[in-house]
Amino acid sequence: MKRFLILMLALSILFVAAACTDKNNNNVNVAVNDIAQKILDELELDEHMMEMPDEMSLDAYPFDRDLVSEYVIYQAIFSTSADEFAIFKVKNQSDIETIKDAIESRIDQVSKVWETYMPGQYEKVKNKLVITNGNYVFVSVLEDQDKVEDIFKSFME
Repeated sequence: MKRFLILMLALSILFVAAACTDKNNNNVNVAVNDIAQKILDELELDEHMMEMPDEMSLDAYPFDRDLVSEYVIYQAIFSTSADEFAIFKVKNQSDIETIKDAIESRIDQVSKVWETYMPGQYEKVKNKLVITNGNYVFVSVLEDQDKVEDIFKSFME
């Protein structure tokens, strides 16, 4: 029993150490529009999505735009799809949590709409993807999240 406890403690320490390792590349400097265009191209979404206008984005993602150096938000053209993704490049990493809070606010907002309107789209919203890397925060509500994640991460290397 004592050996088992020591083994479990050692494994716990190993997992904590691995989780605390910084895998983010803080030296990345890529335009958010380049990432967005690659996602649109690779998933063949050009005809299906449009860039969200600035005035609408302020309601959708409520945070001070002075916190980011650039951002882009795409949403589905048709009201029968929950497809949406956004990429934010923050000026200071200390503001990442503010951006993530705005993302959660947006996800809560659209979840309420899709939950009763189109349950299939609601499942897509529930399976959202949120990634931070360096000064970038990315959220995706798209069909092929694995491919989207691979595309985003390819720009972060």
